[in-house]
Amino acid sequence: MESRRWTAALLALPLALAACGMKEASEGSDDGSPSEEETREYGLESDEVSVPDSIPSGTVGVLYLESEQKLWTMDSEGASRELVDLTEIDERLKDGVVEGSIAVSDNLTALSFATEGDAGERLVGVDLTNGAVITLTDRPLDLECAPPAWVPSGRGVSAALIEDDTVSYSLLKLDGSGESIDLRGGCTPQWESDATAWTLDEDQNLTEVTSSGEVGTTIDLRDQLGMPDATFALTDVKGDRACASSSQLNSDILVNLESGTALLLGPADSESWTPAHHCVAVGDEGYYSTGMESMSVEEFAFDQAPVSRTVSEEASGARVIAVVEND
Repeated sequence: MESRRWTAALLALPLALAACGMKEASEGSDDGSPSEEETREYGLESDEVSVPDSIPSGTVGVLYLESEQKLWTMDSEGASRELVDLTEIDERLKDGVVEGSIAVSDNLTALSFATEGDAGERLVGVDLTNGAVITLTDRPLDLECAPPAWVPSGRGVSAALIEDDTVSYSLLKLDGSGESIDLRGGCTPQWESDATAWTLDEDQNLTEVTSSGEVGTTIDLRDQLGMPDATFALTDVKGDRACASSSQLNSDILVNLESGTALLLGPADSESWTPAHHCVAVGDEGYYSTGMESMSVEEFAFDQAPVSRTVSEEASGARVIAVVEND
């Protein structure tokens, strides 16, 4: 079953105020994966968690219920079901996971999140096909610059790891391995393919870069929007469109990666719709917004015309963190 995800990085909107320095860490494993000794010392209570046999088809929202530390799915009719209960992995996770760290893979076969406090500092991966749980790394993460982001195939999640005041990127995998990658110090990466990401450089230019560090297209968002001092965060990329946000703006930004133009999205035309985040995910025919009700998603065409709206009546208090189309 082929699946596509339109990432809605709502938990990962802290802005990239400065680019990450891409220096290789001087100690420890180069790829960031923990040693067996480190894994044993700081192990979680369980290496498995209950997962559903399947996920809904069609457009699916992924919701995070922070009060209970649960993730839910919401289908196109608004029906919700539990995806995973993080406290099954470790009771200490009742105190929460690190804000901005939850990420899901394109096809909802994997997720990751960061822990701290009594549960130890680590990035945890969950295989949603079988419930297996693994510590991906126990190095500190630079979440402000680069929240973890899965490549489209779900084969790995990129993370910015800190050691001895240096930051380096690694692609961490559910089999416990990892590989060093070079994103040229870019922040808030979103993956166009398994080999190519879009990031924001130190001048806030939207930049296409391969995992080996080769730079392609660049787009000057500050110039496009006439805001020379603005800072941005990239929230999703799909095809020739991207979603971004800015602390200086009340609305999000839709970027045409092919033409290099950026559109500042105004208030939604849909009746009684006040978006919490106007452009959090982009699809083939338009983009997605989330509403102030938190459990709601609305699809808009690229000309900003409303297409559909979905509200979960079951996962009360949850927040939408991703939108997936499962064919």
